[in-house]
Amino acid sequence: MLREEKERSSRVDNDPVSEEMFFTPTMARLLETQGHFDDALFVYKILSRRSPENEGVLEGVKRLEERARLLRR
Repeated sequence: MLREEKERSSRVDNDPVSEEMFFTPTMARLLETQGHFDDALFVYKILSRRSPENEGVLEGVKRLEERARLLRR
């Protein structure tokens, strides 16, 4: 799981395709409520890079990163 998370994080930072994809905070919240936490974090990270002032998005990143950190223990 950790390797997959690192690969996904790397894609967010380095994949120009992610810049062309359409994501919304609603999509991230929906993925999170459905239990797709890795996908939700992926979307939140893309959104946070596009809109670093969006506190709701930043809170989503923080919440899901903390969840992932706790699960790795």
